[in-house]
Amino acid sequence: MDHSSNTGNSPAILTEIAPLEIRLFGSMQIRVAGQPLPRLRSRKGLWLLALLSLRAGRDVERDWIAGTLWPDYRDTDARRSLRQSLHDLRVALGSKADRLACDSPRTLRLDVSTDCFVDTLIFDAAVALPRSEQDATRLEAAVCLYRGSLLEDCAEDWVLGERRQREQQYVAALEMLATGETANARHAVATGYLRLATGVDPLREDLQRALMVSLTAEGNSPAAALVYRRFREHLWREMNTEPDAQTTALYRRLRSVAGTERADTAKKPVRVLSVTTVAEPSSPLPQPRTVLIGREEAVEEVAVCLTRARLVTLTGAGGVGKTRLALQVAEETADDFEGGARFVPLATLTDPSGVPEAVRDALDVAQQGDGAPQPVEELLCHHLASRRLLLVLDNCEHVLTACAALVDTLLSTCPGLRVLCTSREPLRMRGELVWRVPSLAVPPLSATEAEATEYAAVRLFVARAEEADVTFRITTETLPALVRVCRRLDGIPLAIELAATRVRMLTATEIDRRLDDRFRLLTGGDRAA
Repeated sequence: MDHSSNTGNSPAILTEIAPLEIRLFGSMQIRVAGQPLPRLRSRKGLWLLALLSLRAGRDVERDWIAGTLWPDYRDTDARRSLRQSLHDLRVALGSKADRLACDSPRTLRLDVSTDCFVDTLIFDAAVALPRSEQDATRLEAAVCLYRGSLLEDCAEDWVLGERRQREQQYVAALEMLATGETANARHAVATGYLRLATGVDPLREDLQRALMVSLTAEGNSPAAALVYRRFREHLWREMNTEPDAQTTALYRRLRSVAGTERADTAKKPVRVLSVTTVAEPSSPLPQPRTVLIGREEAVEEVAVCLTRARLVTLTGAGGVGKTRLALQVAEETADDFEGGARFVPLATLTDPSGVPEAVRDALDVAQQGDGAPQPVEELLCHHLASRRLLLVLDNCEHVLTACAALVDTLLSTCPGLRVLCTSREPLRMRGELVWRVPSLAVPPLSATEAEATEYAAVRLFVARAEEADVTFRITTETLPALVRVCRRLDGIPLAIELAATRVRMLTATEIDRRLDDRFRLLTGGDRAA
């Protein structure tokens, strides 16, 4: 991954192609006179060149190289393998083979005195300077060289320490750059550096706090809140713990400041045309009666999408869980909007012209006065003009044109509005971000009980089956049938839930057998489904 595009004004690292170019960050890349290095018989030849590149210009003991690259070999066999790999590497380097210098039979050295580019050599020199001698241009050049983890394709033990060292140096350089940009009030640039740093070291709370502060200073309080929530979820998933008190206190303080600023903005006079609103309901979102299963990452991803685009559409087949996912996203992001989130059900709507009225009902917007009634679209625009709100339009597929027209009008006139739609097909509008909701992951037929219960489809079936029959348990005998049911239903949540309710009357094996007539089997059950 090339990070230079993320930092805005990166200086050029190379003004011309070097005769020998060695890049160790990310996937290893070697070019000789501008051409890729010919394929070697063994990757050990590449790791040999990498070891010498990391110690460029210094003599390295051959015995140490042999023991490092072939730790399980006898000494004589390791040295023989080294000689073979060295020969292959010299042949591949061709006219640049003389760069592999050996002043004595016991040592090797990579000569980088002239016309040679090694990314780690430049990186190491830049980050090794004392803090008092650092400058932004040199640090940014070093950061641009970091295309990813050192030798990310190498799984050898010796690379782990080298990789970790440079990851830490990279993060430290990003911190210094972010500090400098913050001092110059260039918060958007500082945020970019901090996002790169937290991507490499996501468990460092001080970096997460710095990112939250930077985003808030940039004027993006919702994104700062999202950083906290995602970090909290990551900590819980990885370490079964919560953020420390300092991080949580910062989150609450930033939220309080953002709320105060929004309140001050709301006090400013706003021109309103014959519109009045009734009190907003305390719980405007439908409250699901069951826990959402297997969509943790999807909720996070869609929430991030809402920070990138003002219109996000969840698409997918019927029963895949678009509505349930949208509700969960709205529930978790509602606090990021002054006006919260509002849900507009459109499934039962038969007349497309009723879409604006359905939105009006959800927002509780009423006419004022005895004069001629205003068009509903005008009422909505004035109501939402100064509000920050998330609007969820559910089941748009049968009224797509009407939805697209209304959304276009609202987004054009209401800068604080974000819209989350669910539909079997996109609205196909400019600026729309389409996120396809996948089916739940299903296990292979050979899965053991421990393996199968790691899959969301099985976890959903078990949870709903236990709700239908408290005595339901997975057994060795029923596991294969249960897995087959989840696979035959393609991991579609609604179908799995309907099948699971049948455990009151049927065993998992009987449910599996009767899925040959699945439309009859899955009819009935929950009358509200």
